[in-house]
Amino acid sequence: MKTLLRIDASIRTDGSYSRSMGDFLEQRWKKKYAHGNVIYRDLRILDIPDLHQELTTAFFAKDREVAILDLSNALVDEIKASDYLLITCPMYNLMIPSRLKAYIDHIVRVNETFRYTEEGTHQGLLVNKKAFVITARGGQKDPTEHIDIFGRYLTDILAFMGISHSYLFEIEGTANPLMTPTNLASIYQEIKTALI
Repeated sequence: MKTLLRIDASIRTDGSYSRSMGDFLEQRWKKKYAHGNVIYRDLRILDIPDLHQELTTAFFAKDREVAILDLSNALVDEIKASDYLLITCPMYNLMIPSRLKAYIDHIVRVNETFRYTEEGTHQGLLVNKKAFVITARGGQKDPTEHIDIFGRYLTDILAFMGISHSYLFEIEGTANPLMTPTNLASIYQEIKTALI
C-alpha cells in the first residue's frame, strides 16, 4: 500500500490556491492509488517550536528516545514511512512560511534523513521517494531574475535528504482577487501528466 504525506503550509483555509491545487493533486493520487493511505500535517494548527540549543544538542545525541525529540521523531518517522510527499506552500515575503521552515528544521537530521560520509560529504537517506511541491505567489515570476530561492529551496532541501525526484508546480499571479492566475490550466495538466 502506498502512502502520501501531505504538508500544508498556508495560514489560509479559504481562498488558498496552494491548498486547492493540493486537493486536486491528492484526488488524482487517490485515483491512481485507490487503496493508498494519506497522512495530513496542517502546519497552520500544528505547533512546531523553532530550533533551540537543547533541541539541536539532542539531535546529535546517541539516544533517540528522549522526550524533547518526541515531535521531531514523529515527523521524521512519517516521512520515512511515506512513498510520496506533497508540500503545498504560499510565498510570504519572498520565502516559505516560518512554520514550514520550522518543520524542515525538525526533519533534516543527521543519521535520520541524511548522513555524513567518511569523506565529509553528505548523503541523503530518504531514497526511493517522490515529491510534489505546489507553490503560490502573488505576482508573476520575473523571467529576467536568475536567483529565485523560493521553490528552488524546497526542491533542494528535499534532494539534500535524498528525495531527488521532485515535481515543482508554481502558481503565479494570485494577488489580484479580480483575476484568475494565468497558469492554472497548465498546472492542472502538469499534475495529470505527473500522475498518469
